Amino acid sequence: MLGGGITLAIMILPTIVRSTQESLLSVQGGLREGAYALGTSKVRTIFKIVLPSAAGGIVTAIILAIGRVVSESAVLLLTINMVVNKVPETLMSPGTSLALDIYYFASHGYPDEAAATAVVLLIFVIFLNLLASFIGKMIKKSTYGDTK
Repeated sequence: MLGGGITLAIMILPTIVRSTQESLLSVQGGLREGAYALGTSKVRTIFKIVLPSAAGGIVTAIILAIGRVVSESAVLLLTINMVVNKVPETLMSPGTSLALDIYYFASHGYPDEAAATAVVLLIFVIFLNLLASFIGKMIKKSTYGDTK
């Protein structure tokens, strides 16, 4: 399981980095220039102006990346052993994911179990997307105030 987790982290890292970069670039230049005009140092401007303004996009990108990792199955199929309905004891023991459970149940003649697992996976991914949207709005509201 540790190998699968590391592989997924490395695989999703470029997406998170690019989304973070876009969030940082989307901060208005006037905010930075205003902070510099008031005599604020570059480091203080980054931590007090730029990062809070971009925090919503950064958090949203991380949560959406987690949702993508949860639904990924090809990497896990190659890096962890297929053990269905067994809770792993340690990080080094074999395990499974919901996507792999769907594959196993569908290929071994358990269509009802495969459908139920697919519904659980869909609900989890939808929940993560809604959570990302909610957290992004809350951070934006706390940063910019209540603007509609």
